Formats: sequence, C-alpha cells, structure tokens
Amino acid sequence: MTTVSHHKRPVIGVVPTQVNEKLPHVELRDEYIHAIVSAGGSPLILPLCENAEVYEALFPTLDGFLLSGGNDIDPVRYDNTTHDLPRESLTPVRDSLEYYVLSYAYKYDVPVLGICRGMQMMNVFFGGDLYTDIELDFQYPSGITEDHRLHIKHLQDASYGTPTHDIHVVPGSTLSKIVPFDTYTVNSLHHQAIKSVGKDIEILAHAPDGIIEAISVKTQTWMLGVQWHPEYFAGNDIMGPLFQHFVEQAGLSRVRNWHRRQAQLRIFDTCSGTDRCWPDMEYITFAENI
Repeated sequence: MTTVSHHKRPVIGVVPTQVNEKLPHVELRDEYIHAIVSAGGSPLILPLCENAEVYEALFPTLDGFLLSGGNDIDPVRYDNTTHDLPRESLTPVRDSLEYYVLSYAYKYDVPVLGICRGMQMMNVFFGGDLYTDIELDFQYPSGITEDHRLHIKHLQDASYGTPTHDIHVVPGSTLSKIVPFDTYTVNSLHHQAIKSVGKDIEILAHAPDGIIEAISVKTQTWMLGVQWHPEYFAGNDIMGPLFQHFVEQAGLSRVRNWHRRQAQLRIFDTCSGTDRCWPDMEYITFAENI
C-alpha cells in the first residue's frame, strides 16, 4: 500500500485528551501525530469548546477523524449508574465533541479511527455499553485460569511501547485484510472495555480472555476502532498499514464526498441542558436550505 501523494495529503481532525487537573488544558502524545504524518496525512488537533459554531467551520474541511485515548467516558452516557466515578476524571466537553464527530462522520460517511477510549466512544455512540472497570465488572470465561488472568494485563505496568498480550483477529474481517495476521501482541493501557456492542457494530478481534479488542461499523465505508495503542507501532512498524489504510480512505472520502466541503453546515444542539446528556443534533447543509 502506498501513502497519499504529499500535495494531496488528507487532513485528519484529531480529538486530544482533556486534562482537568489544576490548570485545565489539552494534550496529545507525539506518537499520534507521527503516525498520521508517516501515513501521508496532515493532522489537525481539534479544540475542545462548547461553541458548536467552531465545529461547523472546521468539520467540512476535514477528510477523516482520529479519536485518541484518554479519560473515562461518563457512565451515564451508556446508562450505567452503578459506578460513580470522580467528576474530575470525566470530560463532558470532550464527550460532546466526540458525539459531534461521530454524528457528522456517520451522516457524511467520513472515515474514523478510534483508539482505546475512542473505540469505546464509538461503541457507546451506536448504543453499546462498557465495563466501567474490568477487574470489578468483567466475568472471565471458565477456561481462564488465575495465572492466565494475571498474565493478561489490560492496564500494563510496562512502558507504553512494549507489547504485553496477544489478540486474535477474526479471519476474513476488515482488520485481517489491513494487517494480515491472525494473532498480534499488543500494548494495553485501559481499565474499561466494551461490554455489549452497539447497533451495526462488528467485532474484529478479541484478547484471549474474551475482551473485545477491535470493532468496525458495518454500515460505514470505513469506521474502525482498536482497544490498544497502534500509534506506538506505526510508520514502518507492524501497525503502519493500519494508519496508511485510514489515511488512504480519508483521501478517497474527500473525492467521494466533495459536495460536503461546499456545504454550509449548521449544528443545532437541542440538549436539555445538563452536561451528561447527549446533544440532539440536526445537520442542515446549504443545499438543503435552498
């Protein structure tokens, strides 16, 4: 697979991590940027704000979206009220932005790559739910011994760029065609996981203990999520083809959906006012208003 020509680099909107401690700010690890650039894309870090007009201006200029890892999704978003997570660990503005992104990408068939939290948000958007804490909530299969369970650390102690446990890819799945191996050893930096999948979600890979490790959305041309952090193995490494395929699809989407870039986007947020509800949005393009 070849990367996109330098003068036609697709622009990828990247959702950063929101940090609420002391001086609130956003941050994004360099690995995400390097992975997109090495695959032929131009990353653009999206701001986190409560003014939807910002996204009305930005979204039509973007060819794809990457949802990075980060803080927990508020359990209320997927109707889980059994856990009351510390409010400082939650990021309602980011939750809303990612809902905007997924809603827009779903309507206009724009490619999305979700990583770790990003995959979880993708599942929640389509009506699925999560294990709020794997150790507390996940029921390990009967064949998993205690030694085996301890060996599979989803929140690893090793450095982020160190692969620590295997995943098994579903044969013939979208992922198997992009990076064609049945088994990978990946890094693992999460304590939450998909519990039940949302509408139109296809499972692409599992960990040996049954945790879902990759998904795609069957109704979209390219909307894919992985639970591990492939940005640490991008470029010429084993996960380079994943980012190359994503950026290539973003370039094809730009050509396929050229009319979207000419549209005047309006986002109407009719949410009832609490920071825990999803926006109820309506997209109106200029052409639809004529």
